[in-house]
Amino acid sequence: MASLKVEMTNIDVLANRDVITGLMVAHGLSPEIVVYVDNIQAWCREHGIEEPNTWRCAKTLYHDGPHGVTVLLPDVITDDMVQSVTGGMLCRGFPHWRELEQDGSIFLKHLVLHEVRHVLERDHDENLCDAWAYEQLGATSS
Repeated sequence: MASLKVEMTNIDVLANRDVITGLMVAHGLSPEIVVYVDNIQAWCREHGIEEPNTWRCAKTLYHDGPHGVTVLLPDVITDDMVQSVTGGMLCRGFPHWRELEQDGSIFLKHLVLHEVRHVLERDHDENLCDAWAYEQLGATSS
């Protein structure tokens, strides 16, 4: 697996497209379903989609268009965005939240795999998506 290019406080998602593409393809998904945006909440507002979370790091949208699904990822994930996600994980009892919070490369891979689970299973249970994504991290590192 290619190594990720990550800064201390921000994760440059665009600089890691090759890793994201690899994760999508490894799970039988077209990388064309991923749309990189400056801000997910603003993109949703411009497209008439409700999104109350200012710190959204990823969003899977189901639709009737090509591929039937779109995964939105921001160009950059800030530390505040990471903490928003890991804070939710902590509240839901996900045991590996701290590991993800402390390592941007693991966080990004987990985030993408979490969305892969949403796409593959149309699963809306965040805990199941988190657990599956974490299991996949072990599989991708071996």
